[in-house]
Amino acid sequence: MLMVKSVSGDDRRSISRWIAKLERYNWLGQYDRQTSERRAMIARAELRLPYRSLGHGFYRLVYDLGNGYVLKVAISSSGLRCNELEYRLYTSCSKHIKQHLCPVVGFGHGWIMMRKMKVSGTGKQHKLKLLSKKFRKAGILPYDLKRANSAMYEGRIVVVDYGNFMW
Repeated sequence: MLMVKSVSGDDRRSISRWIAKLERYNWLGQYDRQTSERRAMIARAELRLPYRSLGHGFYRLVYDLGNGYVLKVAISSSGLRCNELEYRLYTSCSKHIKQHLCPVVGFGHGWIMMRKMKVSGTGKQHKLKLLSKKFRKAGILPYDLKRANSAMYEGRIVVVDYGNFMW
């Protein structure tokens, strides 16, 4: 069951303004050609969220909400798709797959909220290969399944970034 959490009204408005700009930038074809560092810098300046940034990837910023959850905000059109895919996959997969996905607790246009996991690249390579087989058996192509995107939780590997999976 998805526990629904949301970002505050001010944060939601800030994210909505940012996503509207992002979509306008993309429509003009100006933004996705920027490096991920440049996109992250622009997004942070526009968002001005009061949370500690945990970093960024190619497509999203990650903020520590300080309450056991993280907020991922899109910094590219691909980031919008990653957020939506994580939400759809988590809410529609079977229980035996869901136990290996970081729990999604909230979702909105341009953002996704997940449980914070201590990511230390703890997934052993041979166990990641076994997990990859399990995903593939379930019809999920686990692109970008690597140690840096995994955590150990209650004795099992949990994937914290599955926005590039295909299913």
